[in-house]
Amino acid sequence: MGADDGGYLRIDLDGNGISASDQVVALDGTGAFRYGTADVDFPAGTFDFEWLAYNAGGAFGSELITSFTAGGGTPSAVDDWEWEPISPISSTVTLVGSIAITTYTVTAAPEEKTIPFLVAIEAPEDGGSVFGGGQFGVYEGDVFFAGSALNKFESGVSTKSITWNAPIDVSGKENLKLTVALAATFLDFETSDFLNFYIDDGNNPLISFSAPSGNDKFFNDQGTNGENPTRLDLNFQDVTYDLPDGLSEIRLRVESVTTWWNEIVGMDNLILLQERLKSSFRRFISDERAKISWLNGRECCSPPRTFVVLGRMLPMIARVRLFLAPGTNCPYSSVAPFYPDRDFLVS
Repeated sequence: MGADDGGYLRIDLDGNGISASDQVVALDGTGAFRYGTADVDFPAGTFDFEWLAYNAGGAFGSELITSFTAGGGTPSAVDDWEWEPISPISSTVTLVGSIAITTYTVTAAPEEKTIPFLVAIEAPEDGGSVFGGGQFGVYEGDVFFAGSALNKFESGVSTKSITWNAPIDVSGKENLKLTVALAATFLDFETSDFLNFYIDDGNNPLISFSAPSGNDKFFNDQGTNGENPTRLDLNFQDVTYDLPDGLSEIRLRVESVTTWWNEIVGMDNLILLQERLKSSFRRFISDERAKISWLNGRECCSPPRTFVVLGRMLPMIARVRLFLAPGTNCPYSSVAPFYPDRDFLVS
């Protein structure tokens, strides 16, 4: 007998009515469809039987099959050459007369039990974990790139990628930077998940975000920025990396793998820029701003260079002399003789 979930088979071999002593096969408990077997010696004749099957939930099924091979073992499937279902046309054991089928359904109300349930959560200030799987924010415009469960959907392509159609010519340009706004949930990442940015066709990313360990469910870039890694959260934030000097072209590519629907990464505003001037000044004049530009359109390579300062900061167009700090390539400026006590932020 086979059943899902269980049952028993009783045969009245002695002709004195069916009782518990006539049980030949029993499948107790619950579980997937399975078989129970027994060797039974039948004298010639016709015998009453009782076949009971029950279902604890989900799928249900039961069947009776016979074989003339004693100790034939548990069948894996109905096979007409070895096991045969009992039916009115079966060749071994044949059904005769009529069969009565009775079904039983539980009508009693379910019994409810109240079990106390306590969840202890360690506060963040005490070292507890904080998780976030909500809506992304602080992005520019109406849309951005994002993805989750990136190893699924087109399962033949386990790593999803965005590749720029043509290389970007950067011949002769130095002090290049790549900036991108990034966001990510911090709920369920594993160390096998990642978000990588490449500037060539190789396998070494310029920027790589992943979970720092199996216990950390957030993304940071400790693999490519170990000294000061950036941790991503639900708000977009700019991440900036220096590009190596001497490049002739950049082949941009973004690759990512996340393995579940709540592992979400977002990308916006990927910008390639050139830092044209570095300054050590950090002091403004009140809250006003100035626009400082080269007169000759060239970068500062030797002193002195002349700037034009425009705007409300000065009452007139004034010339600002730019000097190189001794022993460095960092320029500083002064507006002498117009404002000898004031320096300007050059950026």
